[in-house]
Amino acid sequence: MEAEIEEGCAEAAAISAEAVNNASDYITQASSNLRQPEEDEHDESWEREGPTPIVPELTAIYDSGATSSCGRIGDPFLETGKKSDKIFQMPNGHKSPASDLKLLEHNLRSPARDVHMVPDLKGASLISTGKLADAGYISIFDKEEVCIYDSTNTKIIVTRGAILKGYRDKKSTLWHIPLKKDGDDNNTETVIVDKPPTEFLPSRPPPTEAIFNVYEIKTQPELVRYFHAAAGFPTKPTWLNAIKKGFYTSWPGLTDKIVQKYFPESEETWKGHARKIKSGLRSTKKKTKESVHSTHKGEPTRSKEKSFYMKTYDLHDDFQRKMYTDQTGRFPIKSSRGNQYIMVLVELDSEAILVEAMRNRTSGEMIRAYQKLVDRMKACGVAPKHHVLDNECSREFKEAIKENQMAYQLADAHDHRRNIAEKAIQTFKDHFVAVLCGADDTFPMHLWDRLLEQAEH
Repeated sequence: MEAEIEEGCAEAAAISAEAVNNASDYITQASSNLRQPEEDEHDESWEREGPTPIVPELTAIYDSGATSSCGRIGDPFLETGKKSDKIFQMPNGHKSPASDLKLLEHNLRSPARDVHMVPDLKGASLISTGKLADAGYISIFDKEEVCIYDSTNTKIIVTRGAILKGYRDKKSTLWHIPLKKDGDDNNTETVIVDKPPTEFLPSRPPPTEAIFNVYEIKTQPELVRYFHAAAGFPTKPTWLNAIKKGFYTSWPGLTDKIVQKYFPESEETWKGHARKIKSGLRSTKKKTKESVHSTHKGEPTRSKEKSFYMKTYDLHDDFQRKMYTDQTGRFPIKSSRGNQYIMVLVELDSEAILVEAMRNRTSGEMIRAYQKLVDRMKACGVAPKHHVLDNECSREFKEAIKENQMAYQLADAHDHRRNIAEKAIQTFKDHFVAVLCGADDTFPMHLWDRLLEQAEH
């Protein structure tokens, strides 16, 4: 019969008339045959000479060195009617098989409740800390008590880092900590964290190969320049407005005050957001004063009055939940994923500009890109009801819009001003060109579609 050999652990004591000392050893696990076990486990306190430890009634020892829970005959456990196939081996070579498999009365998940009854166990029952950890429980020890929490519904917060850190061996399922304070350790998962992690590195890489870290920046101008590049080189008004609205709250040390003071006038910003000045704005001809001459004698002349312009704002558009889409022209370089075009979507209520790369301008590809953008908005709780798009729209595309419970409206032919997505394309292109200009000189341009999310507004 196949069996699994596990190490047992018990608490031993050398009791005198004046003092009681308890010690808990560890259990290691291995697999073998019941009749011919091959691997031995270690337990220095098992069947040691001397009196048995004094343990309060109806309690067990909570042992972090036990790979499985083992019970003493007579302790109150719940019957399962199942036999145990485990053998516990002591350091003196004696092997003691477990008889029955029982359960703890506590309402715990498996395998934390399993207890293997060992007839030769005389001291006290051992409850495995490792089995509770495998079941998703967290144990916290102090000098007076141990508390066990459920990690599925409990959040534990610490105010300082650990002064000593170990690891759990996957084979023996036991925890290990380093014995030397400073020295070679073959286990790379173990480190004594009594100083900054950078001091443990034997040598730092050259600056050209190191990953830039905002936490190593010392001055505020450098910090603003670093964040400005990470944000895609936006213009100063746009960036300040986003910071004031709280979009950069998680960026450490970034405030509108330091951006206002140390905003970098980078070349990448001008390359992406530059606008050619329209001609005819400043005429070289001298303006003549225009006056209104009276048709009646004796009335003085009057200068031309100023004109007032009015604009009507339709509030009905805000309640229609409108969205606009349009496609850009073909990108100069075909991406490694085969994308050549970009669909741009602007939603008026959230003022969001979303983009999705497309392989071509066929009906199926446009529907795929459209559906992906709509699913992103619905995942955030935004559900547009009215879709405005170009007059070039296939019948399949119209059916896809109806399936999303939207009404569609086609822009007039040769009148691109009716589609707000045209302006959204300009805004997106400005930011996307600035991002590409800020990339490294060796950046492969066939990966341009990987940077689209960085250029979204």
